[in-house]
Amino acid sequence: MTPPDPETGPAGPETGNAGPLRRLMAWNILEGMFRPRADGAERRVPDESRRRAAVALVARLKPDILVLNEALYCEEASGQREDYAALFGFPHAASRLYDGSWGNAILSRHPIADTVSTTIHRAGANQDRGLLAVRLGLPEGEAWVATYHPHPQRRPRKRLEDYAGFLPLLPGPLLLAGDMNAVSPEDAPDAAALARGFERFRAPDVARREVERFVEAGRVLFRDVAPRFGLRDALKAAERGYTIPTPMLSTDVSSAMRIDFILVNGGIAVDKGWVVRGPEADVASDHYPVAADFRLALPGATGVSGASEEERP
Repeated sequence: MTPPDPETGPAGPETGNAGPLRRLMAWNILEGMFRPRADGAERRVPDESRRRAAVALVARLKPDILVLNEALYCEEASGQREDYAALFGFPHAASRLYDGSWGNAILSRHPIADTVSTTIHRAGANQDRGLLAVRLGLPEGEAWVATYHPHPQRRPRKRLEDYAGFLPLLPGPLLLAGDMNAVSPEDAPDAAALARGFERFRAPDVARREVERFVEAGRVLFRDVAPRFGLRDALKAAERGYTIPTPMLSTDVSSAMRIDFILVNGGIAVDKGWVVRGPEADVASDHYPVAADFRLALPGATGVSGASEEERP
């Protein structure tokens, strides 16, 4: 079998029990591909080299849906606004700000029939976060696409409350995607090794606490939230590589983790899922994107498809 293209992922089989193939890509784009101004002003300026790399990568992958976290200025803030739909060439978009200039955005090539959003306030700190979901009107039916980028310091049990209050608002086929600041238990994280890696940029006690929170958040997400709402990982075990850091942040991967996910429920049949790598992804953000090719599952379908282990390259 031909080896998988690092920018388009492994080849997946056709399935006879679901609708037309769609592609979703989710990406934390590191402060909206902006950088602070040299004069220290609050406004930021675009990092043009990162923007060019990001646009080139999205153009190559041609996703039908693009989920963005850290989408700075996705709505007007301090006299500044970034039109991500125009930047990446999508006709439909929904976005919400949190913490002033930060935000989430969902871009689509299909019409958005409805939008649901909520802001998660953290008392006594400027660490708000938001949940955003859109109901897409696809020719073969409707599906929800949602994202939640919790603050790393958000306590795992509080995150459970966040999901429990939001996900029931999204009935039917669902894809939940983005930087979830959690490590899946199925990735068998070595907490001690991760803590040693974190000590390169954190004091030892802080490194240990941060790693413990990532691990506990993963347990909550995958052992409490996912079973409760019928969600599963869209990436099969062979495709679950780390998503942070990229070389633009560090070439030392001793603290590497997979914290960006695409989770789907039984209304979605996944053909393939992968971590997107390649030269543009190496420099555009500190996170690698994740992508999945999926279909709406038809009645009687299991919602699960993909290459067998024997078929994998």
